[in-house]
Amino acid sequence: MICEIIPNKDSRESEPDFVNEKLKKLRGLQSRGVWEEVWATEVPEDANIMRSRFVLTIKEKGIPNEICKARFVEQGFRDAEKLKTVHFACLVRPESLQLTLSMATANNWMLGTIDVTQAYLQGEHLPRDVYLQPPEELSKKGKLIHLVKPLYALTDSGDLWYTALTNYLQSVLNLTHTTGDSGMYYDARTRAGLLSTYVDDLLIAGSSSFLENLSKIQEKSQYKEPKYSNFTYGGVQLEHSKEGTKAYQGRYASSIKLLALDSSFE
Repeated sequence: MICEIIPNKDSRESEPDFVNEKLKKLRGLQSRGVWEEVWATEVPEDANIMRSRFVLTIKEKGIPNEICKARFVEQGFRDAEKLKTVHFACLVRPESLQLTLSMATANNWMLGTIDVTQAYLQGEHLPRDVYLQPPEELSKKGKLIHLVKPLYALTDSGDLWYTALTNYLQSVLNLTHTTGDSGMYYDARTRAGLLSTYVDDLLIAGSSSFLENLSKIQEKSQYKEPKYSNFTYGGVQLEHSKEGTKAYQGRYASSIKLLALDSSFE
């Protein structure tokens, strides 16, 4: 999939597709209670205030079904408390992914992936006060946005999502961390399945009863329909069957554009 990121202040920002996408995104965030509006005069003088903006992208660039997307973010690099934040968010290790594929093949398990939608918004509530200057599409004179839930680009957004997911996997689904990788879980009772986390993408491998138990995740999180047997995970195309598991990156490699580099130094 080829994706183009639209530069800031690009003339395409005002195109109808992007304007509608930005308004749709703001309405969705408001309906989920991501923030509350407050009067600027009520905010402490030393408050942590950041600017906000949209990151615009075109997915499936250059083909008929290209999609205009808008992501609302704050300028996290301006976070006055970012250096005080301790990070616990983790990505599953490559060795653990290899183990998952091997176990799925050896035990004839089903192999699939779950893509959690708007994962950071489903994390723990923000435990500190963060204020944003609203975008022009939401700007109201004299008001600021007080974040209730973490947004993308905030220093600890990934940590809060990881904490919420881990608590749910352990307390509700009774899964256990593997000793060597905090991004990988297993069912200690039946040993009939593995689950790995890569931010908002979950790799699942196990028996039918193990996967049925994982369906409870829907009660906690919103996610896209699980994909099995043939799917992409972490940029790697996976094909799984009784005969074995094939992993390759041909599609990704074919989408890379070669750069004309002159190494002659003349």
